[in-house]
Amino acid sequence: MSCDHHPKRGAITKDTTTTISDTTEETELSNEEYLSLRKSEIDSLFLKNKDSLTYNDEDNRGTLRIGHLFSHEQQEALFRYYENDSTEHVVIIRQSGTKWDTIFSAVISPAQYGNFSDFIVISDFNGDHIPDLKVLKFFWDIHVGERSDLWLYRNKRFVKVKNFDHIVSAEYWDKTGLIYSYQSDGCADMAMRFGVYKIVADTVQQIDFRYCNCCDPADSCEITKGKNSFKVPYKSAYKYVPAYFQDGVKEKLEM
Repeated sequence: MSCDHHPKRGAITKDTTTTISDTTEETELSNEEYLSLRKSEIDSLFLKNKDSLTYNDEDNRGTLRIGHLFSHEQQEALFRYYENDSTEHVVIIRQSGTKWDTIFSAVISPAQYGNFSDFIVISDFNGDHIPDLKVLKFFWDIHVGERSDLWLYRNKRFVKVKNFDHIVSAEYWDKTGLIYSYQSDGCADMAMRFGVYKIVADTVQQIDFRYCNCCDPADSCEITKGKNSFKVPYKSAYKYVPAYFQDGVKEKLEM
């Protein structure tokens, strides 16, 4: 006969187990710590992908791009990261044999940190068919717009364009070789500012500016260019804005 004691079926036994609670304090990382972690992640991603023909990893906290970014002959890697929420670093290195040499480094401060896109644009901005570097520095969500710095890649060096950051949401049109700007002034996006610019040497020059106000309930739009101001029929207003924006304005006025 066994001396083991077994509880009867259905009996309720006293619970003698001990509950162990996790008393570890949860620590929330500061924004600067998150940004530092992102920089470490970017450095690690570069080491893992430096032999790739192309690679791109980008979010609002940082960027890593690898490829023939500015040269057809050599690989480059672009790093964008934040020291804090108002200081941004952009570094470009180029492969030379087994080494990578720094060919560009810039600190942008103050620089805005947050949810946006196109922090880095690598594209021709002066018509020489060579990619240039546009770096976002400030943006706004209401009547969306941005301001950026621009460096032309010329003779194997980067030349900063003076006053480029005065242009709102700059876009280059290869058809004209000019840079265009649009800014909403509110009124359900029916008050509009347009600018046209060109790059001369290393400086931006404004060659046109006009204001289109279609808030008039009398079904007309007021066009202002310099000291001249006149009214046009509502649905004809698109003809009086820069050609780059005409299709978009026409579509908006037909809604």
